[in-house]
Amino acid sequence: MSKIKSPKKLIEVALPLDDINNASGKEKSVRHGHPSTLHLWWARRPLAAARAILFAQMVNDPGGERGFYAGKTKQQADKEREELFEIIRELVEWENTNNEEVLAKARAAIKNSWEETCLLNKGNPDFNPNELPAFHDPFAGGGTIPLEAKRLGFKSYATDLNPIPILLNRCMIEVIGRFDVDAPVSTSDNELFNNPDISAVKSDVKFYAYKVLERAKKLIGDNYPKVKIPLTHGGGKGKVLTWLWCRTVKSPNPMANGKHTPLIKGPLIANKKGRYIWLDQSIDQNGELKFEIKESSQKPSVKGTVGRAGSKCVYTDTPIPLNYIREQGKQGNLGYRLIAAVVLVGKKKVYISGDEIEVPKVNVPEGIPNNEILHWSGCTNVCVYGMTRFKDLFLPRQQVAMYTFAKLISEIRVEISSAAKNKGLNDDGMSFTDGGNGAEAYADAICLFLACCLGRAADYWNSVTSWESSGEFVAHAFTKHALPMIWDFGEVNPIENGGGSWESAVDWVVRVIERLPQGQGVVQQHNAMEPFHVKNTVISTDPPYYDNVPYSNLSDFFYMWTRIALKDIAPQNFGTIQTPKNDELVASHSLYDDIDEAMEFFSEGMTKTLSSLYEESNPSIPVTIYYAFKQSETSDNGTSSTGWESFLASVVKSGFAIT
Repeated sequence: MSKIKSPKKLIEVALPLDDINNASGKEKSVRHGHPSTLHLWWARRPLAAARAILFAQMVNDPGGERGFYAGKTKQQADKEREELFEIIRELVEWENTNNEEVLAKARAAIKNSWEETCLLNKGNPDFNPNELPAFHDPFAGGGTIPLEAKRLGFKSYATDLNPIPILLNRCMIEVIGRFDVDAPVSTSDNELFNNPDISAVKSDVKFYAYKVLERAKKLIGDNYPKVKIPLTHGGGKGKVLTWLWCRTVKSPNPMANGKHTPLIKGPLIANKKGRYIWLDQSIDQNGELKFEIKESSQKPSVKGTVGRAGSKCVYTDTPIPLNYIREQGKQGNLGYRLIAAVVLVGKKKVYISGDEIEVPKVNVPEGIPNNEILHWSGCTNVCVYGMTRFKDLFLPRQQVAMYTFAKLISEIRVEISSAAKNKGLNDDGMSFTDGGNGAEAYADAICLFLACCLGRAADYWNSVTSWESSGEFVAHAFTKHALPMIWDFGEVNPIENGGGSWESAVDWVVRVIERLPQGQGVVQQHNAMEPFHVKNTVISTDPPYYDNVPYSNLSDFFYMWTRIALKDIAPQNFGTIQTPKNDELVASHSLYDDIDEAMEFFSEGMTKTLSSLYEESNPSIPVTIYYAFKQSETSDNGTSSTGWESFLASVVKSGFAIT
């Protein structure tokens, strides 16, 4: 076969980096409708960067450095390059994400460059000017790069070993464009669901999500009763939006008589200029701890009862070492206590002391998963305090809520399928994961989006959230890629319409749906170290960074609940009890006692992966690989980055040349 001729690509010559970086930075402030808000995943790349890189990876540079444009003057080449830069500048703006005029320019430039490359390789069956090569991301993760490939006109293949990315990528690149539906299958006269201005998928997701909520309220509504409102706030009863809890530990001082002392990092629960609300702790005449809500226009001088060094017993004013708290946790002796509640009175939030509220006891079903947390030092520090199972991170009432919503998602699939058949979708019996586009597959697709709602809920319905006093809201658990110990936390009311509730989760998800592009996408669970079946692909990927994120360890937090909802819908992805660990391409601190062995596994695995990509990739198009990890080690020999060095060694061994 003749040698492949390849014009130098724009990415190999120059890029408007300042414009790409600025747009990527601005994108961080975008929330509603951004794909990152579909479901949490760690270390995502900006859409702007992914879009720009893919474009520049495909488009030929006008300079003719490989002879394609022989005879063109430098001025002409510079002018044409600037025109391509201008396309990129428009392309990376968030406002232009679905601007068809801007996207059409980008797609046309990509198509023209591909046709030019095919002309250079005329007669080679791998170069069809009428069809772009397929795209593949072997570490699809949160789906940014496969999504942008689909948006730019590629048939986009997204693969990953972890089932949670499989769920996210299915929702982002497989659903939209597969089904011939121009109206929702749900039957409702309510404009909230049946609106001609919004897509059928979005309408149906919202409709069936609210059906799930209605049924959940009947099943678990008694777990969330209204509470009495103090006469100082008008009396009567009100709905609780959030319960505020703290962990407790038995005081080691004999003078405390075995009582549990509260572990509160910060007693301020409202921290805005001119409005300060805090918890005042006192011991009554019977020696019992009481919480009282205090409010002032002046900021009080109040301190918590726990910090890095340990805690202080509120009964005896004696210190409690952190090691003691950890040991008590490992023995299962840490407790928790309600300290306050956020209650809706009219349109105003009112705080009520936990001493005035009775929380109903709940019966936890036997089906709650008992998955172990695979400890990774520095990332799963809850284990140090005896919370070694994921269910330990959820209060009993939260476990019941998560289990109930997960089961309802699984059960509602039959109802969606029946409605789809009544609306005329073909009854081919094929599931979504088998490539179906009929009623059964459509029901699966709606449930996939409902499972994303469940994932968003899990991030809020747990005991490792935190209460943000400056904004007076519950912050989700994964503000970082870790599960640290949280001493005082907020329990969201899942069935009321407040921040972190089911309705809130649904609202975030459906806003993403309306911005997803048409086109072709294929998602498969695949080990990147093994060869992929599609050849001559365009490859752009963001691989794991050595030991930066313990993806599988953390994703079991979501998987345990998602599996309940989807194990009958996608058994090939959600059949196992936990996410795959042994083949995950990270230098695992959990699986290897010796970090050198972990590094060896990562290096060999990355070399294997890149060798497969070398064989798979289209030889006329450069492969782009993201690497943004900054960790370094300093020794007597200087400063180095083990992960970066290991990664570069794998690139060279696999046969690639770095340009």
